[in-house]
Amino acid sequence: MRAIGNLEKQSGEVSSRRKEVKNTTESGEESNGNSRIERRGERRDSPQINNLKWGTIRTGNSLVKKLHVLMRVSQIYDANNVTFQRFMHENLEAMNAIMERERKLSLKILSDIFLNDQRLRYSVEGFTSFKYLLTQWKKKRIGGVTFKRALDEGMLQEFVYTMNRLRRAG
Repeated sequence: MRAIGNLEKQSGEVSSRRKEVKNTTESGEESNGNSRIERRGERRDSPQINNLKWGTIRTGNSLVKKLHVLMRVSQIYDANNVTFQRFMHENLEAMNAIMERERKLSLKILSDIFLNDQRLRYSVEGFTSFKYLLTQWKKKRIGGVTFKRALDEGMLQEFVYTMNRLRRAG
């Protein structure tokens, strides 16, 4: 009888622990009163700030891919080409959306790419684009670029073709 009581007690503890683990995995965090244990050791800010950062990261990752394609396409096609025009318009939309939301667009190249001082994390499918921008800009010793007002077609076209004309630094 005593053995059955111990088994029931242990079973109850396991069941209770399963509920805790399930709650932890669903919310991504665990609370023990005074502190929170969070996924990947990242500190979470308020939901509004956190959403803004993740929105910037997602938009920035997309922008890096689009900029990579635009730079490559501009090496092959003239500015009047339909393909170039299509990618230029996609970049304009993405860049101007960022500037509208954050008042500026600043891309900086260090060991990683930063968009408005927020480090961008590349995904598997974005790796080639990140690698391209990092290596090309470092070869040309470009540390970054900042746009403080909305871009138009002429400005973006001039920027892209100027970047392509820059020679590799000594």
